[in-house]
Amino acid sequence: MNTLKLNKHALTATSAVMLAASAWAQQDLGAAYELDPYTVTTATRVEKQISSIPQSVSIVSEQSLQDQLSISSDLISALSQMAPSYSPSRGKMTGAGETFRGRNPLFMIDGVPQSNPLRDGSRDGYTIDPAMIERIELVHGASAAQGMGATGGIINYVTKRAPAVDGLNQWAEFGLSSSDQFSSDGVGYRSAYGLGYRQGDLGLVGGVTYEWRPMSYDGDGNLVGIDNVQGDTMNSSALDLYGKLTYQLDEDQELRFMVNTFEMKQDLEYVQVAGDREAGVPTTSIEGETIGKATQNDVTTLSASYRHNAIGGGKLSVDLFANDFAATYGGGTYGTFIYEGELIFDQSENQSEKKGAKVTFVRDLDEYLNLGLVTGIDFFEDTTQQVLVQTNRQWVPETTYESWAPYLQLDRLVGDFVVTTGVRFENAKLDVGDFTTLESYGSQEVAGGSPDFDEWLFNLGTTYRATDALTVFASYTQGFGMADVGRVLRGINEPGQDVDDFLDLEPVVTDNYELGARWSSENWKASLSGYWSTSDLGSRLQANEDGIYLVRREKTEIWGAEAELERDLDARSSIGGVFAWVDGKSDTDGDGEVDTRLNGANIPPARLNLYWNRVWGEGLRTRFQASNYFDSDSRGFSGYTLFDLLLSYELGEGALKVGLENVFDKQYITYYSQTVGNDSRYFAGRGRTLTAKYSFEF
Repeated sequence: MNTLKLNKHALTATSAVMLAASAWAQQDLGAAYELDPYTVTTATRVEKQISSIPQSVSIVSEQSLQDQLSISSDLISALSQMAPSYSPSRGKMTGAGETFRGRNPLFMIDGVPQSNPLRDGSRDGYTIDPAMIERIELVHGASAAQGMGATGGIINYVTKRAPAVDGLNQWAEFGLSSSDQFSSDGVGYRSAYGLGYRQGDLGLVGGVTYEWRPMSYDGDGNLVGIDNVQGDTMNSSALDLYGKLTYQLDEDQELRFMVNTFEMKQDLEYVQVAGDREAGVPTTSIEGETIGKATQNDVTTLSASYRHNAIGGGKLSVDLFANDFAATYGGGTYGTFIYEGELIFDQSENQSEKKGAKVTFVRDLDEYLNLGLVTGIDFFEDTTQQVLVQTNRQWVPETTYESWAPYLQLDRLVGDFVVTTGVRFENAKLDVGDFTTLESYGSQEVAGGSPDFDEWLFNLGTTYRATDALTVFASYTQGFGMADVGRVLRGINEPGQDVDDFLDLEPVVTDNYELGARWSSENWKASLSGYWSTSDLGSRLQANEDGIYLVRREKTEIWGAEAELERDLDARSSIGGVFAWVDGKSDTDGDGEVDTRLNGANIPPARLNLYWNRVWGEGLRTRFQASNYFDSDSRGFSGYTLFDLLLSYELGEGALKVGLENVFDKQYITYYSQTVGNDSRYFAGRGRTLTAKYSFEF
């Protein structure tokens, strides 16, 4: 029996789970990582059991996500808690300095890319409200399965689906949050409404959410510093509109359409008071008006899909997508923004329009050595620019990336081994017209060009079922990305440059090696993996005097380990923990040897998460968790430990959840601020914060 046939049996085993997910009411104990019997699509392009994938892959269930969001309403903070190899969240709208296994992740919504590698403004974590998410699929480490951008891994937000049976389901959610100061500027609220409808072959699901996020207080009772330039989630509002339609043409064919529009906008009511990094004084905020256009994210994602489950002896899927992304940043009178010889106020906005198509065909080749085949082709176009909104200037010229990429993957079952091998041919072209840099770079006239890249990307791996409980895996995978073309182009400060000959536009190809094991028995779940990631022409961020990050193209090597353990103590309680450690070096002198340890903008701290889940009966359950971030002398980081508590109580037709973040009101400086922050970005973390949410179905 080949691996694709194994996957069919896996789908049968998981049907009950997936139906429960579509009803939006899973009742597990809330563990972040679910091994078997879940299936994923992001790592393999087809539904496949995690146990047969030779790479670290995990799924965050809807209840696990909602539990974390009941402690902290910030999606990236929740993600960081559940994926420990992801950097600690900065708690800001910007994700600069947040990495996954030390490299950039590819954010997706239902397989539609949200990341903007041509001008990485680090805003791709906030493009959808979590109320619209059914589960999150995580691929740890480099992957070329979804194209450009996943040098560190894939984070795919899978959206809600229509009910499995005929009828109408509706749900609503109301929530409040407050610091323990209980002052008006520290109180936030959110509301959400959604419905799901099925009638025969037609299925609909939709929702709307609105959230107001207040100011935060640190453990010492002071306002946390606001980031008026890169963007902040404090003092901001967010509106999300979501809809999905499915139509079953016949028993083998289905059409799907999805749209999501999301806007997060920061109000201009607070200004920053810079701290003193040397003296250990954190940045704070005071009331005051900020000039210019409000910092914001404005994102629309569209997709249309066709599925045929019986064509050519296999299954065919065709996915079309589009994404319109605009991210506005705060301004200032930086030296970079000199205009007509004068230092002026200005601010920038990243604009990106992406569209593409993905074709996938799956078939069992029983007549050829019992092989399982996955093949297809991807088409992708990304047009990006960065403009200065006050003076209508181009900071980054309009740049278009076009690619087509055929791929082939084969699976074969050999005894207790599942062998997987694949190849992807990435044929890419970058179009940049002639442009002139800003005055601060010398108003250099740069000749445009159309450099192209042909890259063969490979993966090879195997899983071995040692016992019914133990699976061992090993893999080699490659990821493909661009090293923030926009930063490179806008920073040209020498005359006579030609885009076609500019070496820094060469792509980043990451080689990832991983060895691991998974254990799953009646009362135990465990996983352990070690990995090594290398790139001959990598990408490292380094800030200039204005705090604006520049790209350094250097050989980089990153290595690390992850471990997870969960134990069911009885039918009502479980304990567990997750450990992650990442480190890395780069070649700063160009001698071919990595010699300098990567800083906190690239490498997250080692951390240990511990938790205890308990169902007490009568609809009451709790979760108590601790997150410890270990010291790092080489990066100038003093670690800290935070404790959180969640209480969930079934009340009427719904559930009341009360979360307490930072239970002991720990005063601490965030990892980013300690390692690479400056006086204006020396931010303290949030102190004790209370969140209460009531959600119900009707």
